[in-house]
Amino acid sequence: MRLFPSRTETVTKIKYTFNHIARGSRKGSALLVVLFLVIAISTLSVGYVAVSDMELGSGVNMSLRVSMEYLAESGLEHARAMLLVPQEASGQYWTGQTQMQLGLDDDFYDVQVERDSDDYRRYSVRSEAYRNHNGENIGLNRLKAEVVLDPAVALWVGQAWSDNPNVTVIGDVSEDGNIEGVQWPGLTRDDYVTSYYVETDSYSAQLIAANSIEDWSGSGVWYYDDDLTLAGNVEVYGTLVVNGNLIIEGNDNTVEAMKNFPAILVFGEVRLEDAASLMVEGLAQVRDRVVFAEDAADAHLKATGALFIRDGGIEGLGSVTCDVEVIVHPDLAAIEIWDSNGNRRLWSPAGRTRLDRIQRW
Repeated sequence: MRLFPSRTETVTKIKYTFNHIARGSRKGSALLVVLFLVIAISTLSVGYVAVSDMELGSGVNMSLRVSMEYLAESGLEHARAMLLVPQEASGQYWTGQTQMQLGLDDDFYDVQVERDSDDYRRYSVRSEAYRNHNGENIGLNRLKAEVVLDPAVALWVGQAWSDNPNVTVIGDVSEDGNIEGVQWPGLTRDDYVTSYYVETDSYSAQLIAANSIEDWSGSGVWYYDDDLTLAGNVEVYGTLVVNGNLIIEGNDNTVEAMKNFPAILVFGEVRLEDAASLMVEGLAQVRDRVVFAEDAADAHLKATGALFIRDGGIEGLGSVTCDVEVIVHPDLAAIEIWDSNGNRRLWSPAGRTRLDRIQRW
């Protein structure tokens, strides 16, 4: 009976144990390699997803930014179009609007407009575009610019024009229609006398009772079918139609047009006598000429809106104390005229618009 294994048996067992341990070690190493690869692939996958999400988010943000930029620019263009047709505005000019859309989506734009207090051709415009997402405005884009009415004709004459030190013109001067985009108004007596239309409603013009009026006031459309003299302290809020010459003899004569109506229509000439003055707000359309009497001194004509003289010009300014001032005011001079069928025609002394000094705000 053997108490201990033989040497051969001992060596054989040792070899078996070593080989078993070796095979176990190789299996463990393989498992560690597999785990490392799984972790590496998972990490790369998470990173790729994160990068993809970032790129997707950047793409969405870029698309939103571009869309809002275009929409803000559309707001400026909207203002340009509206400022060229002040007849469409409920006030004197279009002051803007909020929450406007080009489509039926959630993209909106707001426009604010303010006219320059010194130059009536210039407007400050602010446009703000945004997307409404769950009640929150996102992607905000803001642009501001100046809209300029150019050309804007202050004075139209039917002959060659040369500067005169006694005549001040703020705006463009058209010599017999040489400025493209602005036409002769072409208003006639029959457009307002003896009746006129607003849409399909008819209104009556009122006849002035005498050929000379003084210390007199009236509102609406007034007319006289012969030469008419304003002898001083005459106030008309509306339109004065004279189928003859309009003679200014006294001081403080004013004619202020209603919105979309002309101030004066003279189918003859406007003549200013000594120490006479006339102030017009709106369009003054004169067929023949504006002339100062030969002996006139201290006589003054001021037209804020537009002065359009078809056949002649401004004559007789011999005295340094006589002067004419014409300031273009497209909003005041703009005309909307209707016929008996409800058709309308629009006219303005402004021909086009342009954008100046576009910038972000």
